[in-house]
Amino acid sequence: MGGRYCTHRAPTAFDSGAEGLSEINAVGEQFDPELHHAVVREETTEQSDNTIIAEMQKGYKLHDRLLRPSTVRVAAVPSDKKSLNRREDH
Repeated sequence: MGGRYCTHRAPTAFDSGAEGLSEINAVGEQFDPELHHAVVREETTEQSDNTIIAEMQKGYKLHDRLLRPSTVRVAAVPSDKKSLNRREDH
């Protein structure tokens, strides 16, 4: 029996259904520094500025308290597109 890998684990507070625990929705949402930790800003024309395009690590809240922010990649308008938008505004 020694050396056999155990695949069963004890339930934890992060298992679904834990009272008051909720995952933070990230992908497709607007970046919120209160809930998300941006590790990459990626230039793209496929998403609007500050939209979360990928989640690297799930974030959690317990009731209204942040336990861990979601680690995310955030869309950024390409530099040349920003300058075009500024010219059109004037």
